[in-house]
Amino acid sequence: MRILYLLNHKTLTDFEVPILIKNGHEVYMSKNFKSLSVQNSINYTTSGFYSNFLPTHVTTLKLLDQIDFYSASRELTKIELDIINSHFDCIFLTCLISKKLLIQLSNNFHGDIYFRFFGLSNEESYKNLLFSLYPNCNFSRFKYLFSYQEIIDFEFSRKDNLNFFNNNNSFFIPLGLSNSFVTNYLDTYRPIKTQMCFVNSRIDDGPHSYYRNIYINFLKNFSGMPFVILGKNNTSVQDKPYIKNNLNDSDFYGEFQNSLFMYYHSKEERHLHYHPLEAAIIGLPVLFYSQSLLASIFPESPGVCYSDQEMMNKCQLILSNSNEGSSFINSIITYQNQNINKLFIGNNLNIFNIITNE
Repeated sequence: MRILYLLNHKTLTDFEVPILIKNGHEVYMSKNFKSLSVQNSINYTTSGFYSNFLPTHVTTLKLLDQIDFYSASRELTKIELDIINSHFDCIFLTCLISKKLLIQLSNNFHGDIYFRFFGLSNEESYKNLLFSLYPNCNFSRFKYLFSYQEIIDFEFSRKDNLNFFNNNNSFFIPLGLSNSFVTNYLDTYRPIKTQMCFVNSRIDDGPHSYYRNIYINFLKNFSGMPFVILGKNNTSVQDKPYIKNNLNDSDFYGEFQNSLFMYYHSKEERHLHYHPLEAAIIGLPVLFYSQSLLASIFPESPGVCYSDQEMMNKCQLILSNSNEGSSFINSIITYQNQNINKLFIGNNLNIFNIITNE
Protein backbone atom coordinates (compact mmCIF):
# COMPACT_ATOMS: atom_id res chain seq x y z
CA MET A 1 0.00 0.00 0.00
CA ARG A 2 1.24 3.49 -0.87
CA ILE A 3 0.48 6.13 1.75
CA LEU A 4 0.47 9.93 1.48
CA TYR A 5 1.37 10.71 5.09
CA LEU A 6 0.40 14.24 6.18
CA LEU A 7 0.75 13.89 9.97
CA ASN A 8 4.41 14.86 10.50
CA HIS A 9 4.42 15.17 14.30
CA LYS A 10 7.99 14.16 15.13
CA THR A 11 7.21 11.82 18.04
CA LEU A 12 4.31 10.23 16.19
CA THR A 13 6.15 9.68 12.91
CA ASP A 14 9.21 8.19 14.62
CA PHE A 15 6.88 5.51 16.00
CA GLU A 16 4.32 4.99 13.23
CA VAL A 17 6.20 5.31 9.97
CA PRO A 18 8.85 2.64 10.74
CA ILE A 19 6.00 0.23 11.53
CA LEU A 20 4.29 0.96 8.21
CA ILE A 21 7.56 0.55 6.31
CA LYS A 22 8.46 -2.65 8.18
CA ASN A 23 5.08 -4.04 7.11
CA GLY A 24 5.95 -3.43 3.46
CA HIS A 25 4.08 -0.19 2.79
CA GLU A 26 5.50 2.75 0.85
CA VAL A 27 5.26 6.06 2.69
CA TYR A 28 5.63 9.60 1.37
CA MET A 29 5.83 12.33 4.04
CA SER A 30 5.07 15.93 3.14
CA LYS A 31 8.03 18.32 3.24
CA ASN A 32 6.54 21.84 3.10
CA PHE A 33 5.32 23.30 6.42
CA LYS A 34 5.78 27.03 5.79
CA SER A 35 2.18 27.97 6.59
CA LEU A 36 1.96 26.10 9.91
CA SER A 37 1.92 28.45 12.89
CA VAL A 38 3.03 25.76 15.37
CA GLN A 39 6.44 24.56 14.20
CA ASN A 40 8.10 23.00 17.25
CA SER A 41 6.55 19.54 16.87
CA ILE A 42 7.15 19.15 13.12
CA ASN A 43 9.40 16.29 12.04
CA TYR A 44 11.90 18.13 9.85
CA THR A 45 14.85 15.85 10.44
CA THR A 46 13.28 12.52 9.54
CA SER A 47 10.56 13.43 7.05
CA GLY A 48 13.03 12.62 4.31
CA PHE A 49 14.74 9.74 6.09
CA TYR A 50 11.54 7.74 6.56
CA SER A 51 10.11 8.34 3.10
CA ASN A 52 10.63 5.13 1.15
CA PHE A 53 8.22 6.32 -1.53
CA LEU A 54 9.84 5.71 -4.89
CA PRO A 55 7.91 7.41 -7.69
CA THR A 56 8.55 6.46 -11.27
CA HIS A 57 9.90 9.91 -12.12
CA VAL A 58 12.05 12.33 -10.09
CA THR A 59 9.91 15.24 -11.27
CA THR A 60 6.93 13.70 -9.47
CA LEU A 61 8.79 13.66 -6.17
CA LYS A 62 9.94 17.26 -6.57
CA LEU A 63 6.38 18.35 -7.29
CA LEU A 64 5.08 16.61 -4.15
CA ASP A 65 7.85 18.16 -2.05
CA GLN A 66 6.66 21.65 -3.01
CA ILE A 67 3.02 21.21 -1.98
CA ASP A 68 2.02 22.98 1.24
CA PHE A 69 -0.97 20.90 2.31
CA TYR A 70 -1.61 23.26 5.24
CA SER A 71 -1.91 26.58 3.40
CA ALA A 72 -5.40 28.11 3.57
CA SER A 73 -4.98 29.66 0.12
CA ARG A 74 -3.47 26.64 -1.65
CA GLU A 75 -5.43 24.62 -4.21
CA LEU A 76 -4.17 21.51 -5.91
CA THR A 77 -3.77 21.66 -9.66
CA LYS A 78 -5.20 18.97 -11.91
CA ILE A 79 -1.69 17.62 -12.46
CA GLU A 80 -1.10 17.40 -8.70
CA LEU A 81 -4.43 15.65 -8.14
CA ASP A 82 -3.69 13.21 -10.94
CA ILE A 83 -0.27 12.41 -9.44
CA ILE A 84 -1.78 11.86 -5.97
CA ASN A 85 -4.44 9.58 -7.43
CA SER A 86 -2.03 7.60 -9.55
CA HIS A 87 0.62 7.09 -6.84
CA PHE A 88 -1.30 6.65 -3.56
CA ASP A 89 -3.81 4.18 -2.17
CA CYS A 90 -4.69 6.19 0.94
CA ILE A 91 -3.99 9.43 2.82
CA PHE A 92 -3.29 9.90 6.54
CA LEU A 93 -3.97 13.42 7.84
CA THR A 94 -5.00 15.54 10.82
CA CYS A 95 -7.11 18.65 11.34
CA LEU A 96 -4.12 20.80 10.36
CA ILE A 97 -4.87 20.28 6.66
CA SER A 98 -6.44 23.28 4.95
CA LYS A 99 -10.17 23.43 4.19
CA LYS A 100 -9.66 23.94 0.46
CA LEU A 101 -7.35 20.98 0.08
CA LEU A 102 -9.48 18.67 2.21
CA ILE A 103 -12.59 19.39 0.13
CA GLN A 104 -10.56 18.91 -3.05
CA LEU A 105 -9.22 15.58 -1.84
CA SER A 106 -12.61 14.41 -0.58
CA ASN A 107 -14.15 15.13 -3.98
CA ASN A 108 -11.33 13.88 -6.18
CA PHE A 109 -9.14 11.30 -4.41
CA HIS A 110 -10.09 7.73 -5.29
CA GLY A 111 -8.63 5.97 -2.24
CA ASP A 112 -9.34 6.01 1.50
CA ILE A 113 -8.71 9.13 3.59
CA TYR A 114 -7.94 8.58 7.27
CA PHE A 115 -8.18 11.29 9.92
CA ARG A 116 -5.81 10.67 12.88
CA PHE A 117 -7.30 11.72 16.25
CA PHE A 118 -5.33 12.18 19.49
CA GLY A 119 -8.01 13.42 21.88
CA LEU A 120 -9.82 16.60 22.85
CA SER A 121 -10.45 18.27 26.19
CA ASN A 122 -13.61 18.13 28.29
CA GLU A 123 -16.80 17.19 26.42
CA GLU A 124 -15.67 18.27 22.97
CA SER A 125 -16.48 15.92 20.11
CA TYR A 126 -14.49 15.32 16.94
CA LYS A 127 -17.66 15.42 14.90
CA ASN A 128 -18.34 18.99 16.05
CA LEU A 129 -14.71 19.96 15.48
CA LEU A 130 -14.73 18.62 11.93
CA PHE A 131 -17.96 20.41 11.06
CA SER A 132 -16.63 23.68 12.45
CA LEU A 133 -13.29 23.43 10.62
CA TYR A 134 -14.59 22.00 7.35
CA PRO A 135 -18.18 23.05 6.66
CA ASN A 136 -19.70 21.71 3.44
CA CYS A 137 -17.34 18.73 3.42
CA ASN A 138 -18.64 15.23 2.70
CA PHE A 139 -17.47 13.28 5.76
CA SER A 140 -19.20 10.05 4.79
CA ARG A 141 -16.21 9.10 2.64
CA PHE A 142 -13.63 9.46 5.49
CA LYS A 143 -12.34 6.94 8.01
CA TYR A 144 -11.00 7.71 11.48
CA LEU A 145 -8.00 6.46 13.47
CA PHE A 146 -8.24 7.00 17.23
CA SER A 147 -5.18 6.88 19.46
CA TYR A 148 -7.04 5.66 22.55
CA GLN A 149 -10.02 3.35 23.00
CA GLU A 150 -11.44 5.83 25.52
CA ILE A 151 -11.88 8.41 22.74
CA ILE A 152 -13.78 5.96 20.55
CA ASP A 153 -16.01 4.95 23.45
CA PHE A 154 -16.81 8.59 24.19
CA GLU A 155 -17.59 9.45 20.56
CA PHE A 156 -19.78 6.35 20.18
CA SER A 157 -21.66 7.18 23.39
CA ARG A 158 -22.93 10.53 22.09
CA LYS A 159 -26.40 10.27 20.59
CA ASP A 160 -25.69 12.97 18.02
CA ASN A 161 -22.76 10.89 16.70
CA LEU A 162 -24.71 7.70 16.01
CA ASN A 163 -24.72 8.16 12.24
CA PHE A 164 -21.22 9.63 12.07
CA PHE A 165 -18.73 7.30 13.80
CA ASN A 166 -19.29 3.54 13.53
CA ASN A 167 -17.44 0.21 13.55
CA ASN A 168 -16.87 0.41 9.79
CA ASN A 169 -15.14 3.78 9.77
CA SER A 170 -13.52 4.12 13.23
CA PHE A 171 -10.42 2.21 14.36
CA PHE A 172 -8.16 2.11 17.42
CA ILE A 173 -4.49 2.60 16.49
CA PRO A 174 -2.42 3.05 19.68
CA LEU A 175 0.52 5.39 20.17
CA GLY A 176 4.03 4.56 21.33
CA LEU A 177 7.63 5.75 21.22
CA SER A 178 10.39 5.26 18.69
CA ASN A 179 13.17 2.70 18.81
CA SER A 180 15.72 5.51 18.82
CA PHE A 181 14.16 7.14 21.89
CA VAL A 182 14.02 3.83 23.75
CA THR A 183 17.61 3.01 22.77
CA ASN A 184 18.93 6.41 23.85
CA TYR A 185 16.93 6.97 27.02
CA LEU A 186 15.60 3.71 28.49
CA ASP A 187 16.40 3.52 32.23
CA THR A 188 18.66 6.59 32.26
CA TYR A 189 17.11 8.20 35.36
CA ARG A 190 19.98 9.57 37.47
CA PRO A 191 18.51 12.23 39.81
CA ILE A 192 21.04 14.81 40.95
CA LYS A 193 18.60 17.69 41.50
CA THR A 194 16.02 17.72 44.29
CA GLN A 195 13.35 19.20 42.07
CA MET A 196 10.03 18.54 40.40
CA CYS A 197 10.01 18.49 36.58
CA PHE A 198 7.02 20.14 34.89
CA VAL A 199 6.49 20.50 31.13
CA ASN A 200 4.44 23.50 30.00
CA SER A 201 4.80 25.13 26.58
CA ARG A 202 3.20 28.25 25.09
CA ILE A 203 2.75 29.98 28.43
CA ASP A 204 2.47 33.34 26.70
CA ASP A 205 -0.29 32.41 24.24
CA GLY A 206 -2.61 34.89 25.96
CA PRO A 207 -3.92 35.93 29.40
CA HIS A 208 -6.68 33.29 29.49
CA SER A 209 -5.27 30.71 27.11
CA TYR A 210 -5.22 26.98 27.87
CA TYR A 211 -1.48 26.76 28.55
CA ARG A 212 -1.29 30.08 30.38
CA ASN A 213 -3.98 28.93 32.81
CA ILE A 214 -2.07 25.70 33.44
CA TYR A 215 1.02 27.76 34.28
CA ILE A 216 -0.84 30.13 36.64
CA ASN A 217 -2.51 27.24 38.46
CA PHE A 218 0.80 25.43 38.81
CA LEU A 219 2.48 28.46 40.41
CA LYS A 220 -0.46 28.92 42.75
CA ASN A 221 -0.22 25.34 44.02
CA PHE A 222 3.48 24.51 43.86
CA SER A 223 5.46 27.75 44.12
CA GLY A 224 6.78 26.68 47.53
CA MET A 225 8.49 23.59 46.10
CA PRO A 226 11.70 23.30 44.05
CA PHE A 227 10.85 22.83 40.38
CA VAL A 228 11.93 23.38 36.80
CA ILE A 229 9.53 24.24 33.96
CA LEU A 230 10.45 22.99 30.50
CA GLY A 231 8.77 24.02 27.29
CA LYS A 232 8.73 25.75 23.93
CA ASN A 233 7.89 29.29 22.89
CA ASN A 234 7.72 30.76 26.39
CA THR A 235 9.32 34.01 25.24
CA SER A 236 7.64 36.46 27.62
CA VAL A 237 8.68 34.48 30.70
CA GLN A 238 12.10 33.28 29.63
CA ASP A 239 13.78 35.55 32.21
CA LYS A 240 12.34 33.42 35.02
CA PRO A 241 15.15 31.34 36.58
CA TYR A 242 12.94 28.25 36.92
CA ILE A 243 11.96 28.21 33.23
CA LYS A 244 14.26 26.49 30.74
CA ASN A 245 12.98 27.47 27.34
CA ASN A 246 13.47 25.86 23.91
CA LEU A 247 16.11 23.34 24.98
CA ASN A 248 17.54 20.91 22.48
CA ASP A 249 16.53 17.27 22.95
CA SER A 250 19.67 16.32 24.86
CA ASP A 251 19.24 19.10 27.44
CA PHE A 252 15.45 18.72 27.56
CA TYR A 253 15.57 15.03 28.39
CA GLY A 254 18.64 15.65 30.55
CA GLU A 255 16.34 17.57 32.90
CA PHE A 256 14.07 14.51 33.00
CA GLN A 257 17.03 12.31 33.87
CA ASN A 258 18.34 14.62 36.58
CA SER A 259 15.08 15.65 38.29
CA LEU A 260 13.59 13.74 41.19
CA PHE A 261 10.11 13.28 39.69
CA MET A 262 7.63 14.64 37.13
CA TYR A 263 4.34 16.35 37.88
CA TYR A 264 1.78 15.78 35.12
CA HIS A 265 -0.97 18.38 35.38
CA SER A 266 -3.71 16.98 33.13
CA LYS A 267 -7.14 15.92 34.35
CA GLU A 268 -8.38 15.36 30.80
CA GLU A 269 -9.93 11.94 30.22
CA ARG A 270 -9.48 11.94 26.44
CA HIS A 271 -6.20 13.70 25.78
CA LEU A 272 -2.63 12.77 26.69
CA HIS A 273 0.69 14.51 26.10
CA TYR A 274 3.77 12.52 25.14
CA HIS A 275 6.11 13.73 27.87
CA PRO A 276 4.84 11.54 30.77
CA LEU A 277 5.29 8.50 28.51
CA GLU A 278 8.82 9.63 27.70
CA ALA A 279 9.44 10.14 31.41
CA ALA A 280 8.35 6.57 32.13
CA ILE A 281 10.80 5.24 29.52
CA ILE A 282 13.61 7.23 31.13
CA GLY A 283 12.61 5.89 34.55
CA LEU A 284 11.53 9.25 35.96
CA PRO A 285 8.64 8.64 38.40
CA VAL A 286 5.46 10.43 37.31
CA LEU A 287 2.77 11.80 39.62
CA PHE A 288 -0.54 12.25 37.82
CA TYR A 289 -4.28 12.54 38.42
CA SER A 290 -6.71 9.65 38.25
CA GLN A 291 -8.89 11.65 35.83
CA SER A 292 -6.03 11.79 33.33
CA LEU A 293 -5.93 9.52 30.28
CA LEU A 294 -2.52 8.42 31.59
CA ALA A 295 -4.45 6.36 34.15
CA SER A 296 -5.56 4.04 31.33
CA ILE A 297 -1.90 3.21 30.64
CA PHE A 298 -0.71 3.07 34.27
CA PRO A 299 -3.96 2.33 36.14
CA GLU A 300 -2.38 0.97 39.33
CA SER A 301 0.67 3.19 39.55
CA PRO A 302 1.54 4.37 43.06
CA GLY A 303 1.94 7.79 41.42
CA VAL A 304 -1.77 8.19 40.64
CA CYS A 305 -3.54 10.87 42.73
CA TYR A 306 -7.27 11.12 43.35
CA SER A 307 -7.30 14.70 44.65
CA ASP A 308 -5.22 17.88 44.69
CA GLN A 309 -4.41 17.25 48.34
CA GLU A 310 -3.12 13.75 47.60
CA MET A 311 -0.99 15.20 44.81
CA MET A 312 0.45 17.76 47.22
CA ASN A 313 1.14 15.12 49.87
CA LYS A 314 2.93 12.81 47.43
CA CYS A 315 5.04 15.68 46.06
CA GLN A 316 6.09 16.59 49.60
CA LEU A 317 6.86 12.96 50.41
CA ILE A 318 9.18 12.60 47.43
CA LEU A 319 10.93 15.88 48.26
CA SER A 320 11.31 14.98 51.95
CA ASN A 321 14.64 13.17 51.42
CA SER A 322 13.38 10.41 53.71
CA ASN A 323 13.56 6.63 53.55
CA GLU A 324 9.79 6.59 53.08
CA GLY A 325 10.13 9.01 50.17
CA SER A 326 12.85 6.89 48.56
CA SER A 327 10.75 3.74 48.90
CA PHE A 328 7.81 5.55 47.31
CA ILE A 329 9.95 6.67 44.37
CA ASN A 330 11.17 3.11 43.84
CA SER A 331 7.63 1.73 43.93
CA ILE A 332 6.57 4.09 41.12
CA ILE A 333 9.64 3.24 39.02
CA THR A 334 9.09 -0.49 39.48
CA TYR A 335 5.48 -0.24 38.37
CA GLN A 336 6.29 1.95 35.35
CA ASN A 337 9.05 -0.43 34.25
CA GLN A 338 6.61 -3.32 34.36
CA ASN A 339 4.15 -1.51 32.08
CA ILE A 340 6.17 0.41 29.49
CA ASN A 341 6.59 -2.48 27.04
CA LYS A 342 3.24 -1.60 25.49
CA LEU A 343 4.87 1.60 24.16
CA PHE A 344 7.65 -0.17 22.22
CA ILE A 345 7.54 -0.54 18.42
CA GLY A 346 8.33 -4.25 18.68
CA ASN A 347 5.08 -4.83 20.55
CA ASN A 348 3.00 -2.79 18.08
CA LEU A 349 3.97 -4.15 14.67
CA ASN A 350 0.43 -5.32 13.92
CA ILE A 351 -1.48 -2.17 14.88
CA PHE A 352 -2.25 -1.20 11.28
CA ASN A 353 -3.49 -4.64 10.25
CA ILE A 354 -7.01 -3.59 11.19
CA ILE A 355 -7.07 -1.18 8.22
CA THR A 356 -4.51 -2.63 5.80
CA ASN A 357 -6.27 -6.02 5.82
CA GLU A 358 -9.72 -4.55 5.12
